[in-house]
Amino acid sequence: MDDLIKRRAEFLLNEARFNAKRDQVITFTMRVLSNHATVGFDGSSFAIKQKNPRISHQALSRLNEVEVFTDWSKDTICLLYTSDAADE
Repeated sequence: MDDLIKRRAEFLLNEARFNAKRDQVITFTMRVLSNHATVGFDGSSFAIKQKNPRISHQALSRLNEVEVFTDWSKDTICLLYTSDAADE
């Protein structure tokens, strides 16, 4: 495991031990870890959307409706594919 990722995960586990309230630091750390787990790096929303192989059915449908990727990117949140999304 990459040292950066290991330190971020350890930070979250340590905060959980102390029942820390979720704040921007915890939220941002979770986003960084999620990005690394999903696409292998952290980056801008646009960069993550370009590399993310797991999007919801709704996001895929919208992507098929637009001609320019940047239009789709501006109109969507990075919707990860989940088992709930499969049921849409």
